Amino acid sequence: MAFERKTHVGFNEKDIRSMVPTGSGVYGIYGSTGLLYIGETNNIERRLLEHLNESGTCIKRGNTTDCTWEEVPNDQRRVFRQDALILALTPSCNKKLG
Repeated sequence: MAFERKTHVGFNEKDIRSMVPTGSGVYGIYGSTGLLYIGETNNIERRLLEHLNESGTCIKRGNTTDCTWEEVPNDQRRVFRQDALILALTPSCNKKLG
């Protein structure tokens, strides 16, 4: 299992603001060693920007490089998709499911 979206954008403010939707969905953040984190949110752009501005987290220590996402409109489907991706892809910074 993988993200449906095959393309990634840079994990930086310019790319996130210009390319990431504000809709509901799941997202993945990648670093120099691979997939770091998978999350779900009702606003993908906002949540990625929040992660970008964090300090001292596993994500920030992972030398972030890029991100991807899938739009998923329903809250229950969104959590289910997030959990399925976490189980399949085992990102290094995820600690628990949904």
